[in-house]
Amino acid sequence: MIRRKLKGPLDGEVQHHSPKFIPIGLPGDPPYEHIDHCLNSLRESLMCNPDLTPVVWQWDETQRRTSPKIDVVHTCIDFRPIQEWAKKWKLPYPPNDTIRVVDDWIHSPPKLGT
Repeated sequence: MIRRKLKGPLDGEVQHHSPKFIPIGLPGDPPYEHIDHCLNSLRESLMCNPDLTPVVWQWDETQRRTSPKIDVVHTCIDFRPIQEWAKKWKLPYPPNDTIRVVDDWIHSPPKLGT
């Protein structure tokens, strides 16, 4: 969604969050809060689970300067268990944010893998 807001959809891509229907808006507006949530999730991922793979810079004789090698091999996790856990514990869509919960009890799903 963030990339689409900044650059628009890729060729042939269906744009579900069209700026025509969901403008970025102002703080407090639901679309703005959604983008804020997405940016915060990215920030947390970068801070809590950084990719420590070194970026190698190499001399490029053609350009007569160093440049980063972006073809460095990264080791990724198996994302399927995370997707299965998320499907099992997802909220009903769309969640009803107009209902006030009186007590402070929050149902926490079990940790991934349990």
